Amino acid sequence: MRFAGGAAADCRRWQRVFGAQLRRLLGPFQPPREWNIATERSVELEDHRREELLLMAEGFRPLPLYLLTPRTGSSRRFPGILALHGHGPFGNDPVVGIATTEERRRNIAEANYDYGLQLVRRGYVVAAPCFTPFGRRLDDPAAYEGQDPCAVTFIRMQALGRILMAENLRDALWSLALLSRHDRVDPERLGCVGLSYGGRMTMLAAALAPMFASLSYPAP
Repeated sequence: MRFAGGAAADCRRWQRVFGAQLRRLLGPFQPPREWNIATERSVELEDHRREELLLMAEGFRPLPLYLLTPRTGSSRRFPGILALHGHGPFGNDPVVGIATTEERRRNIAEANYDYGLQLVRRGYVVAAPCFTPFGRRLDDPAAYEGQDPCAVTFIRMQALGRILMAENLRDALWSLALLSRHDRVDPERLGCVGLSYGGRMTMLAAALAPMFASLSYPAP
């Protein structure tokens, strides 16, 4: 299904066909229409607020995410950015600049990983969800006996007729829905950025939610 057109109309036709095929292959990926929000913690930092939220809906696994909001006296609405993390044990912590150990600080420095923190400082409201099975959604790392938790989870879910990438795509779109409804966000100005695995999820989210322009870059 490689695109071979040369005009905007060709691109739109290709997008419709490609999008339909992608939806069929992914299976269920739509986020809930309504949900509850629990604020686990709110931290007032020098130039922004970091809220640690849990999105909850019946029949869905709770979704932890960070919401970063610029600290300013202005009442205007800000553009919103979905910041998606890459593969690794720290989940979405590096994206918002949480670095409590030397290992975590190296992780951020080597990959320029705190792009969520950089973006809130540039005037964006940032949502950074935690994907399965990373960060706090990793559960017990020892249970994987040295194997890659992502690969193990993929096989386990496939045996149940579910696709891990579709589950994480649902959580990305759920986070996007949160951003679009936020009273400090301009719903006409939404974007997405991701690193490595997060870059892959950014491309998928952009394919299925054309409301935003996407930015992604590979791992260094």
